[in-house]
Amino acid sequence: MGLIPILQSAAFQKKQEIWSGNANYVLPLFIGEAGRSASASQDLAWRDSFLKSYMTCSDQEALRLIVSDGKVYYLLCKSAENEGEGYVFEVRHEGGLASVRFVSLTGNPNE
Repeated sequence: MGLIPILQSAAFQKKQEIWSGNANYVLPLFIGEAGRSASASQDLAWRDSFLKSYMTCSDQEALRLIVSDGKVYYLLCKSAENEGEGYVFEVRHEGGLASVRFVSLTGNPNE
């Protein structure tokens, strides 16, 4: 139980580091469309609307690494209009863009 405040503090410091832009920049990850079947293309149609955002963020060298392992990267791209909001892209080594989540520095998009 004594570790909880230490872990919370470390998580808060890491969040501040990533949002301030001091986290590691990630070289663009290629997200290819090759090899998808027609049914997979229909199931993953949501990706098309986010691929442009991902590529724009990548072109601006604004992707920041949150965490990665051998199979997946989680990358933050802050909004150009609102520094306290952005998106987290989940990019898998196999399969490319797997999910996109809205995030905010405050933790509540309504604040």
